Order: sequence, then C-alpha cells, then structure tokens
Amino acid sequence: MMTKKFRLGVLLALLCIAAPAWAAPPATTTIEGVLTSAGGGAAADGTYAVTFSIYASKTATSAAWSEAGVKVVLKNGRFQHRLGSIKALNPKTLAALKTPWFGVKVATDPELARMPLSSALYALVAGQVSCTGCIGGAQLASGAISPAKIGFNYAGSTTKGGPAKDLSCSGCVSVSELKFDGNVN
Repeated sequence: MMTKKFRLGVLLALLCIAAPAWAAPPATTTIEGVLTSAGGGAAADGTYAVTFSIYASKTATSAAWSEAGVKVVLKNGRFQHRLGSIKALNPKTLAALKTPWFGVKVATDPELARMPLSSALYALVAGQVSCTGCIGGAQLASGAISPAKIGFNYAGSTTKGGPAKDLSCSGCVSVSELKFDGNVN
C-alpha cells in the first residue's frame, strides 16, 4: 500500500461564485487539492475513495458533517470536488460550530492533519439569518428604495409599490389618527 498525503496549501482553495443578493446561497462549495505520494511526486492517476469531514474542533472525535466514499478522480495528482454534492451541507450545523475544522481521509489511510475552515464555506450560515428590523433607514443609500423595487401593495394600492391613488376609501382614517405639525392648509 502506498502512503499518500495532500498538499494542504491548495486543498482548501474554495471557489466562490458571487450570487445576486436576493438568491439563496449555493448549497455546495468546490474544493481543489493535490494528492502526492510519500516521495513527494504526484499520486498515480486514477480514482480514489475519499472522506471529507467537518469537526467542531481540531481534536473532536466525531464529525459534525461527513461526506464518505467520494470517488475523486486524480489527473497529475490534482482533483476537485463539490462538498455537499453527495451529502448536503447543513447551514444550521455549520452555524453551531464556533471554530470548525476540515479533515480529509484517503481510502484506508489515517486522516490527514485537520485545517481550520475559512470563511468561504462558513458563509453558508448567511442563508440562515433571520432578521427583522435589523436594517434601518440609516443603513440605506439615498434613493435605494423606489416604488419599482417594492414587492408588496401598501396603503391600499392595487399595484405593487404603487401610490394609493387607486385607493377607494371612505371614512377609513379618522382625525385622531392624523398628526398635525403646524403646516395644515
């Protein structure tokens, strides 16, 4: 059996594709790596069974997430894989990990030295943010919101973001609900 090791310097070169702010974050993230032999040269081309794992700490005994039996194709020692393509990455699980660590195991060899996760994969947590009232007017650029960008009817309008000119209301607002500032004509 040939002992193998990864060049961890490129293993976690996570590729991120910028998605529009209104789109859900992708549920996978791509990793690339190089598999070398014990002598330092590229491992033989072929298909290897690899297990990728995420742990709560560098020394955790069980993985919080694991994708086992992944068939990784090597060409000149290089490979790539989309984490989460076989076993879904759970953003809530990732959010619960304060300092997540990434582990790789090739075939029956012992797991390689773990590495701390970078923010690219950890950004999946952003898809779980529940925010009501956390952004106020001070955080918005002047003119950032216009009727064309509002996706709901307001003030009784029949068009999304439109003015209430089509509002049919008789007696729906009482004097007690009005605030006068001295500029009443």
